[in-house]
Amino acid sequence: MIENLEELARDECARSSFGLAFFDEHLAIVAHYADRLAGCLGANAEVVGLASWLHDLAAVRDPKAQPEHPRLGAELAPQLLAAYRYDLTIVDQVSRAIASHSFPLQPGAATPEEVCLSQADAIAQMVRPFYWLYFVTSVRGLGYEEAKKWLVNLLASKWEALVPASRKLVGERCNSGLELLG
Repeated sequence: MIENLEELARDECARSSFGLAFFDEHLAIVAHYADRLAGCLGANAEVVGLASWLHDLAAVRDPKAQPEHPRLGAELAPQLLAAYRYDLTIVDQVSRAIASHSFPLQPGAATPEEVCLSQADAIAQMVRPFYWLYFVTSVRGLGYEEAKKWLVNLLASKWEALVPASRKLVGERCNSGLELLG
């Protein structure tokens, strides 16, 4: 069933202004790292997998919803998951993870699933800095210098918030991205 939601996310991206690059350069990267972190952080891999594919669909569907997309995505997830008859506990956990994914959460401050998704979302931004430079200039319309400053600040703040398991997964790749943006 997760594969169906992966395909749904791909189709939604293909039809949106975000394009397939968003699927390849963000959603698939989030899913990859979330899956790897689930075992390290004791999270339910099914919840994390579902949330990975659905976490940004509100923004994909309506780019103007970007500021509110975590809340809107959390409201959208039960509608999408209903077709697959997921247990309500799973649906609630997916929605909670989506609602809180925008900044890396720490263990103890959130459920393991919320921590996993938020950490994987940050990692995905950190390991693809050039995609995010493209994204903020083309999708958000920032000028190059403003976009570069935004990205450097984003990467630095998210690196500081990564848990040791996340830092171990990405290691020097994140620092290299910061150095290249120098």
